[in-house]
Amino acid sequence: MLAPLKPNVMHQFVTAITVITVLTGVLIAAVVCYAEPKDPVEIKKGFLTGNSFRELSDAGKRGYAMGFLDGALMSPMFDAPKGETRWIETCVVGMTDKQVVAILDKFLTNNPARWHEQMNVLAWLAMKEGCQR
Repeated sequence: MLAPLKPNVMHQFVTAITVITVLTGVLIAAVVCYAEPKDPVEIKKGFLTGNSFRELSDAGKRGYAMGFLDGALMSPMFDAPKGETRWIETCVVGMTDKQVVAILDKFLTNNPARWHEQMNVLAWLAMKEGCQR
């Protein structure tokens, strides 16, 4: 019969298993994320249109802006060329969520004919226009 493990040894064993499990998960995620796409990339419809964005509360717009930028800043992890997205990373340094919402609102105010379009595309265009220097 085996003797029970001492608490310190048991803790080290559990820690080692946890680390191995996490590292395995990270490795699998890296392989999946960096696999070369076999089909052309299609920009999917987002959750909102320009019309529905305009109807959001101020807090809702700020939340959308933060999520949009988080997604844009993560895009290189999904094979977007870093050189193609560096402009937005550089542009938003020091900006507040309210400032980003102002850029989105201004773009929509100046382009009412586009309010029916998907907000993810409109936000990208708004930031592209707002970040020109």
